[in-house]
Parts: sequence; C-alpha cells; structure tokens
Amino acid sequence: MTAVSMNIMVSQKSEAVGMADYETLIAFQPWRAEIYERMADKFVAEEQYLDAISVYQVIVGDGSISLDGVKNYGHALIQTGETRQALQLWLKYQESHPESSDLYENIYHLQLDQGDISGVTQTLRAWGKTSGDPQVLFLLAQSLSVQDAADTLEVLDAIDFQNTAFEPRVDRLRDAVQQGLNNEDQAYYYSLVGQALAANGCWEFARFAFEQSIAHNPDYAEAWALLGEAREQTGVNGLPDLQRAIVIDPDSIVARALLGLYLRNHGDLDQSLTNYRYLAIAQPENPTWQLELGNTYLASGEIVKSLDHFQSAITLDPHDPKAWKALARVCADYGVDVRDTALPAARQALYLDPDDPNAHILLGQIMESLGDSLSAERAFLSALRLDGNNLQAHYYLGIHYLDMGVRDKAFYHLSLATQPGMIYPEKDLATRYIDLYFNN
Repeated sequence: MTAVSMNIMVSQKSEAVGMADYETLIAFQPWRAEIYERMADKFVAEEQYLDAISVYQVIVGDGSISLDGVKNYGHALIQTGETRQALQLWLKYQESHPESSDLYENIYHLQLDQGDISGVTQTLRAWGKTSGDPQVLFLLAQSLSVQDAADTLEVLDAIDFQNTAFEPRVDRLRDAVQQGLNNEDQAYYYSLVGQALAANGCWEFARFAFEQSIAHNPDYAEAWALLGEAREQTGVNGLPDLQRAIVIDPDSIVARALLGLYLRNHGDLDQSLTNYRYLAIAQPENPTWQLELGNTYLASGEIVKSLDHFQSAITLDPHDPKAWKALARVCADYGVDVRDTALPAARQALYLDPDDPNAHILLGQIMESLGDSLSAERAFLSALRLDGNNLQAHYYLGIHYLDMGVRDKAFYHLSLATQPGMIYPEKDLATRYIDLYFNN
C-alpha cells in the first residue's frame, strides 16, 4: 500500500472503511492519531463501546484527540456505566474548549441526571457567560431558583429576551420567586417555585424544589403530591409520594387531583373517576373537575359522557378556553359535528385566548378537515408567529404544503418539526414523511 493510497483511505468516511483497513493503516502509520480516532468512532457507531474505549485511550493521554472524539469517547463511557469518568473527561476538555456549546450541553444533562444541582448551576453559569444565549441564562435562573432567590432575580433581570415566547415563563418564575421571598415559610417558597418550574416544563428542577419543600415540612401534603407528579414526569415512580400525601390529608384537593391523574395515566380509570367525582362534589362550581371527568371518560372510550362533561365545564365557566378547546378537539378527532360544534368551539377558544399557538393549530386542523386550505394555512402561520419554536405547527404546515404540492416549503417545515426540543404526538410522523417523500 502506497502513502497516497493510505491517505485516500484515511480521508474516506468511516463507514466506507472496515476495521481491517484501520488496523493496516495503524500498522504502517502508528503516529497518526486521526486513524485511531476514526477507528474508535466506528466502534461507537457499531455500539462496540468497550473496543471504542480501548482505542480512545491510546490517543486521549497526549491530547491528540479531537473535540468530536472527546464527545464520542464520553458517550462510550456512559454506555458502559462509567458516567463519572465521562463527566471528568468532558469537564477537563471544556476548560480548553470554552466555546463548545455541545460539550456544555452534554455536561449539563449528565449533571442533571445525577441530581448535581450545584454542578449544573456552575456549568450553566460558565456556558451563559461564554455564549450569552438567553435560553442558557434562563436555564441558569431556573437552577438558581432552588438555591438562591436573590441571585435568580438578578439573572432574570439581566437577560435580554428577543423571543417573546419566553416572556410568560420568565414572568411565571419571577412572580413565584418574589412571592416566595415575601413569605418566611421555606416549604411554601420551594412549593411555589417548584410549581412555576413544572409549568415551564423544567421537571428536574421542579422535583428538586419539591424535595426541598418537604425537607422543610415533612407534613406538607401538597408538596408530597407535587413531588409524586414530578417524579412521574422524570421517569421515577411517584405513587408512594401521592399515597403519602393522601395519608397526611385525605381531603387535599391537589393530592386527589394528582392521584386521579396518575391512576388515569396508568390505566386504572375506575379509580381515577372516583377521585375526580370526589373533587366534583367537593367543588361543584369548579369546571376543572368536569374537564378531568371528561378526559377520563375519553380515555375509557365513552365519547358521549366525555362530551357531556366538557359541556358542563363550559356551562360552569364559558370564559375558560380550555373547555372550549377540549370540546373542539374531541368533536374534530372523532368526526362529531365538526362544522357545527368543533369549528365554533375552536373559534371561541381562540377568541378567549388569541395568544395561544395551540388554539391556532387546532383551528387550522379543523379548517383543513373541512377543506378550507387557505384558512388552515393562515392558522398554522399564526401559531408560528406566536411561537416560532412550536414544532407541532411546523409539522402541520409541512403536511399542508405537502398536500398542496409545494415540496420545498413542505421539506423546510417538516425538517424543523423533527428538531430536538418540544415533544408532541406527531413527531415521529414528521420523520416518516421526510423519509417517504424526500429521502428516496
């Protein structure tokens, strides 16, 4: 093998080069670190993590490994249970590569998984200082909210948010921190902050806040119930916490509501209905329990009863957009009076909350089903004007353009719909549409 042919082989993509080829290249040019790294990367791609680690170890000691190699090496270590070693590796290389957002993000998620809130905060502070990214700084503020209230407000006040979609989440966190600071009860403070974090979708930090709350007051039933829900949201069984909340206070509205939600999510619909009926009797004027009864009947396939409870919720509070959306959604999904009930209900929900992108998406779906493509397109575009990061709006707009034969716009929006971030039911379908229509 000539030097020229070896250089050509090295320059090829790793999937085009076999392991035997790498071994040959290393035998001829053992000083070339990139050959070892590509060989190790190929082991990672083939999920042969122990082999990958043994090769990475050859080059990591002298610093000849690339930043991408460091990330892959860390991934291989995690897959073999060496999480602490992966974290140490990434932290070491982050010091010499402070511009690498990918490495910061890897470190952040690893520390978060380990429950190392102080480490998370330190990483986010360094990442935010380097990047100036408002999203990173907002994550920093959220992590600080379960540690240092005053520092949280200082960070929030310093962030220059260009994306107005952030404003409700920022205001929610700021209000909770300020309200909590005005109360000397630390258990109450952490409960408030935890609820704000949960509403922002930051369940890992919320769980830590609720743990802090019950540490300050072990008899705080609502905090136990909220902790149970936070555990569920982060992949941990929350039933013991929910049951403890009920033992502490059998009449707790929050505990009953979250236990009903847990039971519904886990298929125990009869017991879920029992909890929500209890709440509907305890608070007959509260439309929330009619909505939850409707959702539980919907989960059991009893559509007529579900619609009756959504109608009852609207009767109790005709100004609640959630009830109108629920009625519109069920009618649209099951083809029940789409034009005469679903469409007016969706329009009323939008009238009551014109800044809700999901209400625009729902109206767009209904318009599309009724054959009004122009109105559907306008609705999906309105959702994106309100929240440019709403992946579900990108999905439906992509499908709309695909149906209209506008392939370039369809590909653009479907591609955005598959990006990391927001989770929504149709996300896997976006990838399938791209594969079916654009990858052949």
